[in-house]
Amino acid sequence: MTFEELKTIYPDAYLSDEKEGFDDSLVFPYYNKWIHLKKEDVSEKERHLLSFLLDHRALSSNTPVRSQWQAFLTGEEEIPQGQNMVRVIQIELRKKDEEFDKKLWLESIANLFDPIVDIFFLSDELCLVIQDEKSRYLQSEEIEGMLQTVDDDFSTKTTCYIGQYWIPQEQFRNLYEEERRIFTREQKRSGQSVLTFSDVALRYYTEDAVNNSSIMQQLKNYISSQSEWKELIMSLWESRGNVSMAAKSMFIHRNTLQYRIDRFYDSTGLSLRDMNDLIICYMLIV
Repeated sequence: MTFEELKTIYPDAYLSDEKEGFDDSLVFPYYNKWIHLKKEDVSEKERHLLSFLLDHRALSSNTPVRSQWQAFLTGEEEIPQGQNMVRVIQIELRKKDEEFDKKLWLESIANLFDPIVDIFFLSDELCLVIQDEKSRYLQSEEIEGMLQTVDDDFSTKTTCYIGQYWIPQEQFRNLYEEERRIFTREQKRSGQSVLTFSDVALRYYTEDAVNNSSIMQQLKNYISSQSEWKELIMSLWESRGNVSMAAKSMFIHRNTLQYRIDRFYDSTGLSLRDMNDLIICYMLIV
């Protein structure tokens, strides 16, 4: 039983660094903290059951000491104080074998993102790395390459979401939970092993609007019916609308690409030379 689960049964329960409490309270060990409950809220039978469950957990040699960041993100403690802006890097273990060494793997990930504020498993599959703004900047491609090396060493398969830097304040947990929802949804349909907010934000936040619009659905169906149009749109999107770069990536002459852009405009009324129209078209194909 976690403290969060306990709070659903005993709303007045609270965690403290101190064992001593009020005369009308019951105290139980919980990791490196103490749970305080009002005596009047706990029957004799419940008291014995809680003593067994919580004392057993506290004495177990396999029970790790939870960090402040882990306890904060699970709703058990207040946000750690004295931090710079920090971000949460989510690493999902999508495949691991029976010989997987969790401790050694954590050390490898910690070295990869060094320096870090904290690192821990939130579940058997999800590892979180807390990193502050003073950490060295790494491009997504660099992180992808380093994670691939770790995957090769440990026979694992991972996906990663690099969160935004936020000021540590009470709202931080809500921001993390939204990033968690983004990663959970987008990793299932993205071919990328490393995702950032800018990679997925447009699709994530506009998907419902596109799906609920008759106009957008009609345009989507029409554009999807022409197989070569998706490549045209993606090439221009990835080159930020630069026609020469897009033509080079498609291995065609610039004039040929100009002709295809003109044909697309004649058919749809949307100009891929215009960034607003290009954004709309990109939203329709992702």
